[in-house]
Amino acid sequence: MKKILFLMLVIFALSFTVVHAQICDKAVIGPTNDVIDPYEIDCGDADGFCPEIYGDWSTCTQNAYNGKCTANPDPDCPGYGALNLVVPPFVEPRGKDPSSNIDLLSTVIGSVYNGVNNGILSLTDSIYTPLESTTCTGDPCTNKFIQPAPFDGGAIYTYALQFVNFGDSASILPAQGWTTPLIIIGELHKHGQGSGATIAKDEYGLYSDVRKKINIKVTASSELGIEKMSLFLYREDPIEPPGSGIFVPANPYVVNCGDCSADPDNCNKIGEINISSNPQSTYEYVFPTNFEDFSFDTTICNNGKYRVIAKAEDSRGSVAEGDSQPLEFTLTNPGAPLPIEKPSELLKLVVVKVKTWILT
Repeated sequence: MKKILFLMLVIFALSFTVVHAQICDKAVIGPTNDVIDPYEIDCGDADGFCPEIYGDWSTCTQNAYNGKCTANPDPDCPGYGALNLVVPPFVEPRGKDPSSNIDLLSTVIGSVYNGVNNGILSLTDSIYTPLESTTCTGDPCTNKFIQPAPFDGGAIYTYALQFVNFGDSASILPAQGWTTPLIIIGELHKHGQGSGATIAKDEYGLYSDVRKKINIKVTASSELGIEKMSLFLYREDPIEPPGSGIFVPANPYVVNCGDCSADPDNCNKIGEINISSNPQSTYEYVFPTNFEDFSFDTTICNNGKYRVIAKAEDSRGSVAEGDSQPLEFTLTNPGAPLPIEKPSELLKLVVVKVKTWILT
């Protein structure tokens, strides 16, 4: 019997280890004898049990507003309540998109003593200076605060959610995120490490007459350090009507710069540079490579509209990869390969002829 009790205690202890790993969202009451199975008490259920009373919750993350059931406050716990601020882990910097904002979703669930009605829910900066506020009129009280994103890449943004109600002191919950790397594609150059002649734009500011070999200068920056940069080629979808504005990945190293459907994530890559061994806050690179004797030979592609998009990673890796605004250009090479045929148009023609024959 002692061995059974010891085994039960081990299982009980292990079950609480799992609870801790799951941000304390439940408690497990061990069996009182060999017949009754362990009973799980979930946070958030009005079942007459407060999970926080059972077991050791000393390693649980404390909620900012009274209580330890952080994911889902439990109404059976004394003075329960919850303050939650959802901050996106990364957003685009305003250096790429001037309209980029940070959407901050906030929630407060009231205490059984005071509730949340008429309480003030405020968003503050990192030193707790109020930025925006709202008066709660219901429980739970939710609100979306909107703040402009930082201009630079890899810039940290820190906010805090503050709630004050009658009889309660201010409860504060801080959270933070970072902008993605800022990537800017420079002017197109003729062959020669970016020092060749700049390709002229037309009266509308577009690269409407691009020929032969070109180099593309890209600059990436992040306060967290740039570690990798890549450049990708896209072409106007030949299946769609001209001027559709729909672009698909294009292979820069096969005749016609053709289909990339077999490997759309990599086959349209013009070039890549990895500097993870020596990250730079700002890094400039000329694609396809920084060597003067190598460039992107556009004569392999058929004429038409193309675009390039640069991507970069900082110390956070691919999860927070940033990309540039697309840079579009039109190829006008003499003797260029013939355009890719449009199988869908041929199918439409056959269908139309059959329909006409039936009608006559």
